[in-house]
Amino acid sequence: MQDRSKSRNSRTTLQRKSHFSKKRPVALGSGLVALDVVVSDADRMKSRFWAGGTCGNVLTILAFMGWRTYPIATLGDDLASRLVSEDLDRFHVNRRFLKRSSERDTPIIIEKIRTRGPGSPRHSFLWTCLNCGTWLPSYHAILSAEAQEITRKIPTPEIFFFDRVSRGTIQLAQASAARGAIVVFEPSGIGDERLFHEAVDLSDIMKYSHQRLG
Repeated sequence: MQDRSKSRNSRTTLQRKSHFSKKRPVALGSGLVALDVVVSDADRMKSRFWAGGTCGNVLTILAFMGWRTYPIATLGDDLASRLVSEDLDRFHVNRRFLKRSSERDTPIIIEKIRTRGPGSPRHSFLWTCLNCGTWLPSYHAILSAEAQEITRKIPTPEIFFFDRVSRGTIQLAQASAARGAIVVFEPSGIGDERLFHEAVDLSDIMKYSHQRLG
């Protein structure tokens, strides 16, 4: 009798876990998804490559914590996008709305870590090539027509996160809010003031750096 009770309890626990797994919260995000190239001067460490960008980082962290996450962005059809995709796959980030285009280049950010001298290591972000100084590929905005197409396919989200503003991104945020999502805005700059104010008015939570938006 005791063993049967344990068996029933085990089945109930498994059913609850299965139910929970089907109810994992959904986060949509639009903004900067980039390849982070991390360079350190410690022990002549070789460059390392990870998925990055504000939006990429936020959705990867949420995926690691058990959320179903969907970045909405356009990358290039290049080696950088393949490296980004491989890293996102490691954390089970859903790439359904991560588009590749041969007409664009994947954004690349260099993070340089300095460890020489006293004190803690320091890092800085670079948007130019370390060798030739050429500007690296940057963010591509989601177009309005793209947003309209994606809106018809997105799952119902608990959260919509964005860090860059465009008319397409505003449309995605509005569609998510209409479905009950909490809208989180983390701007890196103001850009188009009219669109920026629309984004602020639409947001439930706004997070910003006083160093960039003092």
